[in-house]
Amino acid sequence: MLSGRTAELNYLREYYYREGSQIVVVYGQKNIGKTAMLKDFMSDKTSCYYLARSCSMKEQLFQWGRELRIDGGADLSCEDIFDILFPASSDKKLLVIDEFQNMIKLDGAFIKAAASFFMKHPQSPVLCVLCSSSVGFVENSMVGKLGNAALSLSGLLKIKELPSQSMQTIFHDFTERQCLEMYAIFGGVPGLWMQFEGAASTAENIITKILPDGSYLAMEAARSIGAELRETSVYNTLLACLAAGMHKLNDLHRHTGFSRAKISVYLKNLMELEIVEKSNIKAGTYRIANRFIHFYFTFIYPNLSFTQSYTPQEFYEIFVSDKIADYVASYWNDSQQEK
Repeated sequence: MLSGRTAELNYLREYYYREGSQIVVVYGQKNIGKTAMLKDFMSDKTSCYYLARSCSMKEQLFQWGRELRIDGGADLSCEDIFDILFPASSDKKLLVIDEFQNMIKLDGAFIKAAASFFMKHPQSPVLCVLCSSSVGFVENSMVGKLGNAALSLSGLLKIKELPSQSMQTIFHDFTERQCLEMYAIFGGVPGLWMQFEGAASTAENIITKILPDGSYLAMEAARSIGAELRETSVYNTLLACLAAGMHKLNDLHRHTGFSRAKISVYLKNLMELEIVEKSNIKAGTYRIANRFIHFYFTFIYPNLSFTQSYTPQEFYEIFVSDKIADYVASYWNDSQQEK
């Protein structure tokens, strides 16, 4: 059983055991644990998994058909694939399409085709789970892209960060202090937790897992910005300012020279992706909500040149060692004040 996702799995089970076919959207930020949860859900069911590419719908169907070894080449339709996947049977099947936004951003017809097939073949019930790491697309663009086909969706499940208590449940070899430190660095994102080793200290993990040039974690923060947003130079500027303590609109305006209107638009985009949040609505202050992006823009981004001239050990000792304890403490102090 996947730790910490009991409510989410029960939600999916509810739809799976309903009569007929359903289409459910499951979404959440990258590394939040969606795919691991769905693999757990699929384990005892007749199921099919497909990871959608970023390509045209025609190429999508060709690649999917190739994986399924379906003859038809570039002339396959959604109906052709569904006919193979879902032969007449009263047993419920499970179809999981990961990163499904790649199937509908250019052509929203897939949902309509799926709903039409399920309606025409009630003797072959299916739970179709559409999974996405594109939070902004699902929450702000999906319904507009689908139009009336959005009415075919049966449910919407957002996978949120795990609470800090889940960390020690999953990582039995981590000390309580390690858990507190790691949660302050990563937040409740289990895919990032998995990069650290319980046998090593937090300092050792930062040195070996975050600071080496080209490591997965070294690239992850920048990837998180570039994957969803254009004009990364503007977003990086604002995030660097927020990490440096410039939390008000006027502070950001004075430092960057960007107009207040422009800053507001870009902050809104960052808030939609849950990278930034308002820390005090009355005071009009903002802060970085994504813990790992906050860590990156606090310690690495302002000292980026030195990642090339110092070893990870030297970088840690010069730029991180004296500040990491206060960084962790400030996170937990803020968390307690919010309760």
